[in-house]
Amino acid sequence: NYLRSGVWRITEGHLAEQLGSLPVAVFFMISAYLFVGALLRNDGKVDPVRLFDGRIMRIAPLYVFAVAVLCLFVGIETHFVAAEPPLTIANEVGHWALFGFSKRGPINGFTPTFVLLSQIWTLRYEWILYALIPVMALGYRFIGRAAVYLILAVAAVLSSMFAFFVAGTIVAEVAGRVLGRWRHVLDGVGVAALIATVVLFARSDGVAAAVLLAIFFVAAIEGGIVRAAFSGPTLRALGTISYSLYLIHAFPLWVVSHWLLSPATFAHLSLAKMVAADAGVALASIAIAIVTY
Repeated sequence: NYLRSGVWRITEGHLAEQLGSLPVAVFFMISAYLFVGALLRNDGKVDPVRLFDGRIMRIAPLYVFAVAVLCLFVGIETHFVAAEPPLTIANEVGHWALFGFSKRGPINGFTPTFVLLSQIWTLRYEWILYALIPVMALGYRFIGRAAVYLILAVAAVLSSMFAFFVAGTIVAEVAGRVLGRWRHVLDGVGVAALIATVVLFARSDGVAAAVLLAIFFVAAIEGGIVRAAFSGPTLRALGTISYSLYLIHAFPLWVVSHWLLSPATFAHLSLAKMVAADAGVALASIAIAIVTY
C-alpha cells in the first residue's frame, strides 16, 4: 500500500490491517498476563530494581542496535552526505532513541525514515506498564487487588490500548480455572472470537476488541487444540526471538523492495512472486533475529 501510494497510512480492508494490529493487541495482553499477573500472585509484592534491570537489559541493547541500523540505512540512502547541520542530525537521532516517547521525524532529510522503524510506538505502552507496576504494588498494599484494576482502568480511559492490558490481567486471574471437559468448547469459542475481531473491526483497538481477544487468549492458554497449536517447538522458537523480529523485519524488507528491486516493481509483483519475495524476507529476518537475539 505504501509503495503504491507513497503515503504511510492504514491499509484498506480489515484483514490486512488486523494482521498488524491484532498481534500487537495480543502482545499487550501477554505483557499484562506475565507482569501484572505475577504482581497479583505475589500479593502485591514486587522488586522494582530487579524488574527494571531485567526490562532494560532485555529491551535497550537491541533497540540501540536497531537505531544504529536505521542510521546506517539513512546514510546509505542519502549517500552519507549531510543535508542538515550535524547538531540537527544528532537531535533527530536522539528523538528516535527515546523508545517512542518523542515525536520521530526524518533523519538528514530522508522522508521515509519512519517506514524503517515505525513499529516502535508499541514500546511506549510497554514502558508505561512497567512504570505503573510499582504504583500498583503500592496501591495493593493499602487498598488490595482493586487498586491494580483501578490504575489500569484509569490508564485505559486515557488510552484505549490499555484495554488490552486490563484484558490480559483478567485472563491471568481466570487462568487455570477451566475444567478439562470444557477445553474443546473453549477452542471453538476462542477461534470464533478471533474471527469476529477481524470481521467486525478495522483494527484491534478499544474495549470491544479487547473482550473478544481476551476470549481467544484464554483459549490459547487453557484450550486444547488452540493451546497445542501455539505450544509447538517452531512457534516457541519464534516466540523466543520475537522481539528481534519485531525490531529488524523492516530492514530486510527495504533491502528487497528498494535495493534488489525497485519500489514500483515490488509493489506490482504477481501474487506468486510476492509470496516468494516475502518468504525470502521472512527467512532473512529470522536469521538476523537469531543472531541479534
